[in-house]
Amino acid sequence: MPPPPSNAARNRRQTLASQGCSKHYGTRFLIQGEELIMAGLHLLAHPDDQAVCVKREAQASVVRDFVRAQFADKPLQPSPTARHVIMLGDLNDYDGVMEDAAWDEPISTYVHQRLSNAAVGVGG
Repeated sequence: MPPPPSNAARNRRQTLASQGCSKHYGTRFLIQGEELIMAGLHLLAHPDDQAVCVKREAQASVVRDFVRAQFADKPLQPSPTARHVIMLGDLNDYDGVMEDAAWDEPISTYVHQRLSNAAVGVGG
C-alpha cells in the first residue's frame, strides 16, 4: 500500500480541484476552412508568492482543460483543414526563457507547461 500523501500534496490537489479562472474568454472561429480557438485570460498576480503560485497553476489547468474541451467538441465544419489555438493575456508569471527588466526567475514552470501543451494530444 502506498504511503498517504503529504499535507502539501493534499493541499495542492484540493487547490487544483477548487480553483477556477474567472477572468477568461474563449471562442472559436472558422477562417478559410481552418478552425481557430482563441482564449484570453488574466491569471492571479504576485508571481513571487508561493501560495498564489499554486492557485495560478490551478488556473492554468482550468484553461488547458477548456481548450482541450473545445477540441473535443464537434468541429465548426466537417474536416477542417487545420485547428489552431491562440492564448493571450496576462499570465502574471515570469518566463523561464525571456528575462524581464529585473531578471526575475520563475518559481514554477507549471503555468507555461500547461498552457504551451494545451492542445497536445487532442484530435482535430
